[in-house]
Amino acid sequence: MIIDDILILSGEILVDHSVKKITLAVFSLMALTFGMHAKASTHSEAKPVASGTIHFVGAIVASPCVITSIEQNIDTKCWNDDGKVKTTSMKINKLTEKGTVLPNHKGTQTFKWINKENKIGVYTVIYD
Repeated sequence: MIIDDILILSGEILVDHSVKKITLAVFSLMALTFGMHAKASTHSEAKPVASGTIHFVGAIVASPCVITSIEQNIDTKCWNDDGKVKTTSMKINKLTEKGTVLPNHKGTQTFKWINKENKIGVYTVIYD
């Protein structure tokens, strides 16, 4: 008697082990496993959180520079580690996107016009 490729002869079970059927079984098992994995991964994605708290710990170890704008000049006042102040004054059109060193070598300052009329610009300070 033959039931789904299993041959039963006098109480013994003989299985048809053809290469095609083994290959088909392996691919079926892989497809089933992949499908289960894909289903599980869609449920394990991160969900947005409505609120939370982030704590930062640190200290200000150096005073920031004081920057003032007077007409077409930028005056920059920076303190060194000994508390001594150094001030520089520079015309806005002399500042470039490449950057100019801040007094006491505290970082760089850059300026970039953002409109064609040179009426609006972005001044950036990057501390070292």
